[in-house]
Amino acid sequence: ENLASKFLREVEIIEAKKFYSFQIAVENIHSETYSLLIDNYIKDEKERLNLFHAIENIPAIKNKALWAAKWINDTNSFAERIVANACVEGILYSGSFLQFFGFKKQNKLHG
Repeated sequence: ENLASKFLREVEIIEAKKFYSFQIAVENIHSETYSLLIDNYIKDEKERLNLFHAIENIPAIKNKALWAAKWINDTNSFAERIVANACVEGILYSGSFLQFFGFKKQNKLHG
């Protein structure tokens, strides 16, 4: 379960509910795009499966997921979880996007 889904169930303000619904839609698009990229760029079946299960197989991704999961649980306040979500979205994922930017600059990703 992701933070946006959890927040959606907890907030009562309609604008906040709409925001989290949109965030979930964006995350779904991201997941679909990630799957399509893997299918198109990774030809080796074993490597493809490894990437589809990156959360279990790649230590850096696993560590990020474990850190985020620590903040999803209900023992943390809503405010703490909001800050954790900002960290995950704004800091941890930025490194991944920089990697893709590097691939594009090296002409490894076209488009």
